Amino acid sequence: MKTLLTVTLVSICAVGLYSKEITGALGLAGDAQSARPITLDDLVHATSKHDDKHHAMTAEELIEMAKKDPNAYQKFLQSHEEPEDRNEVDKLMNWFAHGKYE
Repeated sequence: MKTLLTVTLVSICAVGLYSKEITGALGLAGDAQSARPITLDDLVHATSKHDDKHHAMTAEELIEMAKKDPNAYQKFLQSHEEPEDRNEVDKLMNWFAHGKYE
């Protein structure tokens, strides 16, 4: 039983070592992509390039929300962040960390 567990762990580590996604997630492969700077025009005339679920807040919406909500600026910044899709590496790391697969 111990031999089977050892062989399984070694094989998972070997696959992880040679997989580009896992080495990229661990920071061992290549440089990270630089973030695209946000211009003033992007903030005023924000159009979503993603799906309909993601909506980048415009400056006018920020002004209206700031009158009612004290956390409007944080919501404004969060609306301009790229939504992250969970890939297989994230799911695998979650399984190692918490013992459950998504």
